[in-house]
Amino acid sequence: MPSNTPIAPEEKNDNEAASQGWVANSILLGVISIGIIGILELYVHVFVDDGMQYDLEMWKYAREIKKVAENPNIGHDHRPNAEALLMGTMVTTNSLGFRDRELDASPSAKTIRIASVGDSLTFGWGVPQDQTFSRILETELRSRGRDVEVINTGVGNYNSKMQAAAFFEKVVPLKPNVVLLNYFINDAEQTPTYETSFIERHSKAWTFFAARLDIAERQLGFGSNEDWLTYYRGLYDSQTNPSGWEDASAAILSIAEWCKENEVPLLISHFPELRQLDPYPFVDVESKIEALADRANAPYIDLLSAVQSEEPASLWVTVPDPHPNTKANRLFGRALADWIDEQPNLLVGEQIGQSN
Repeated sequence: MPSNTPIAPEEKNDNEAASQGWVANSILLGVISIGIIGILELYVHVFVDDGMQYDLEMWKYAREIKKVAENPNIGHDHRPNAEALLMGTMVTTNSLGFRDRELDASPSAKTIRIASVGDSLTFGWGVPQDQTFSRILETELRSRGRDVEVINTGVGNYNSKMQAAAFFEKVVPLKPNVVLLNYFINDAEQTPTYETSFIERHSKAWTFFAARLDIAERQLGFGSNEDWLTYYRGLYDSQTNPSGWEDASAAILSIAEWCKENEVPLLISHFPELRQLDPYPFVDVESKIEALADRANAPYIDLLSAVQSEEPASLWVTVPDPHPNTKANRLFGRALADWIDEQPNLLVGEQIGQSN
């Protein structure tokens, strides 16, 4: 039976006091938490973010330049006519979302339009737009009397599947006369997901400290994080990255098939990972790319030879960020120009399928 015993005034007052105390403590804890978050945000904004922190700059790139693509096979692409200062250099996109000048719908009858396809290396992460290897390639070939236009269609964090999907949707309509497909070792990654929390999208402090924790775990061997050698090698292991290389191969071959059907020459270049060059730890991956190029009946160049004699760190954007810097882009662009210039009939407009 329910008890009808009245609650003593003293007991009632104690319960109310406890409840009020809990509310007050919760409010105090919330205020303290917000204060700590604010201090951390202020610290990162004022004392850490100097415009050259790789993780923070990639966060800005995602917020200010990239957007989720309507085509899920592309995953993400660039906002048209976007602008942001990233890694100390201005990044601007044209009306098509490419890091390039505005383009005519098609080149003139005599101009050879080369579509340079790839990821952040092609995009030119950390280097000025006029110093990307695609622009160096164009400048070099023009200095040799070649009437060429090289279009930079690179997008950061693309894998080969995403490159192929973007190629068919955004590059094919530009009627390229030559396709230069630039392969990097992480192009066998899985397509990224785009579900992030509010704090991940809006907090510099979260981005910075989460990255520091990730680095510490890799260095100490904690958790599931791997060092860069193990990670890259795992991309070509069917156990750790199921279908990764198979999907990349199929994507590249789909571009090759389009090129064959439309009589557009396809060239495949391999860009080395710049952390270690001599001896190079991924010669087996190089062999895979070369064999795939042979299957695609595409001329192939391994650009390791263009930089192997250099001190690795001298080629990086920053010491923590081994993307190719201006020096590396210049070496790559010149090596590509020498190679492409030697391809028989490749840069002779009337001998390339101009009807595409």
